[in-house]
Amino acid sequence: MGDWQRSDASDPSTEESRSIEHDARPDNSPHYRARRLTPTECARLQGFADDWCADVPHSDSAEYKLWGNGISLPVLLPMFKAMRKVMEEDG
Repeated sequence: MGDWQRSDASDPSTEESRSIEHDARPDNSPHYRARRLTPTECARLQGFADDWCADVPHSDSAEYKLWGNGISLPVLLPMFKAMRKVMEEDG
């Protein structure tokens, strides 16, 4: 099912999460739980290579902070190019 997990109502191991989800969703619609992104996936979203932090010893927590406080290059570069074009046109 991709990146989402469905909560199985017949599975007794999910009884506690079912009761919480049921309180939040009284319409009995399907319940999905998002999984946490890995630090490598966070790096990819920010436009960096998978092994960008491989040479520096660090914890996953530190890497989450690094990517969370970063600037997304795939978004920023087109913005800068558009700004440069407008500035060049204005002279």
